[in-house]
Amino acid sequence: MASFDSSSIVYRSVEKHEQKKALNLWCPIFNNHVDLEERYFLQNASPRYQEGDTLGAWYNDELVSTIHIRRFILQSSEDNKEYLCAGITNVATRMEYRRHGLSRHLLQIVVDKLEKSNEFDISILGTNKPNHYASFGWEQVPQPIRIMIDWKLHTSLNEIIQWRLASDLSHQDIELMFKIHSENPRFYQMKRSPSTVFHHWVKARWKNNAAIVCLYEHEQTQGYVVISKPDREQDICVLE
Repeated sequence: MASFDSSSIVYRSVEKHEQKKALNLWCPIFNNHVDLEERYFLQNASPRYQEGDTLGAWYNDELVSTIHIRRFILQSSEDNKEYLCAGITNVATRMEYRRHGLSRHLLQIVVDKLEKSNEFDISILGTNKPNHYASFGWEQVPQPIRIMIDWKLHTSLNEIIQWRLASDLSHQDIELMFKIHSENPRFYQMKRSPSTVFHHWVKARWKNNAAIVCLYEHEQTQGYVVISKPDREQDICVLE
């Protein structure tokens, strides 16, 4: 923990020419490559991004804490409507500046900004510490339960079904998966159009999770299954 004058902290947005400072903060904290983190700023990966969506705490012109608002559309097949969602992400603080309330101050700024703009229909924040953020107004949603799946494949399908690494998916594979996802919406799902969003985010996340993919296409039937970390039993998860 650093010893510093907290009254010298300046809270403001990260401007375009300062985005590299945000990447230098995020990559080591989240253990991600810069190619993944920079997608938050790329037009073809985050087409709804607006300058000012990344807020930071600055100390002596050094970016020491951040929070990012990722704009995306949440589709509902229940009422056939689309909702603008604020995904609160990349809440990150340099190790030596933690436990000084910097991220909480940034979160309050974001909450005030969302309420004042009246632009968003809903906001989402993923965390394993829901009680830590309850005071800001977020409500915890039910956690997914762990289930065991007994895969039973018909002999006639064995030659059709093949698993491959997410990193080996071709452009044609991704386009087909994008088509399947778009034409078979769940009750609520993130809109992934244009297809570049699917390419940049979905494939990158799956690759980062060492996922394997089963892409099935036979006669009039199409579908896919994505499973993360198949070599680590305790972390196996059906992503989609």
